[in-house]
Amino acid sequence: MAFVENFTATQVLGSPSEIVLTDTSTGSDVNIVSRRVSFQTNESTYLVPDGTSTDYVVWPIADTTQTDDVLDKDYALYVTVEWIDINGDALYTKVLLRGFTSYNEDELYLSSQMEAANQMNISDNSFLMNQFLMRNYVDSGNQALERASDITTAQICYDQATILRTTSQYTLNVNS
Repeated sequence: MAFVENFTATQVLGSPSEIVLTDTSTGSDVNIVSRRVSFQTNESTYLVPDGTSTDYVVWPIADTTQTDDVLDKDYALYVTVEWIDINGDALYTKVLLRGFTSYNEDELYLSSQMEAANQMNISDNSFLMNQFLMRNYVDSGNQALERASDITTAQICYDQATILRTTSQYTLNVNS
């Protein structure tokens, strides 16, 4: 059966700095010996784990999944996986455009818990406005990716939500 490249990229619940990659390819190609994965931002910079000297991470072919600790905030990223031959040449390439928003989503959930635990927050306009704005920025970033594959607008929105998360007087900042 011919090789058809495919993979998923998701965040780990409770560990927003991590991206879990799962190879969901079908078929086979005996020439594939390894994989490379890169995480490219809207500014064409690459996120890699600390101590990595390349702009990609090696993903051994024997491992169906791999977890990479590369995020320090919410990002819109091009995630590229290359299936590599013995000479280091890419035989197959697949690119996904994804929004990784667990930092801000975790904060939004915590603010909902704060609101439920302290009903006085409901009458505090700045609490509700910050929560509304943060939700709006995250959703707008997601829409930019889903509707237009617009990584730049998505990142601007995610960054605005991050500013609210890290500067709010109400934030719990568990993921800062």
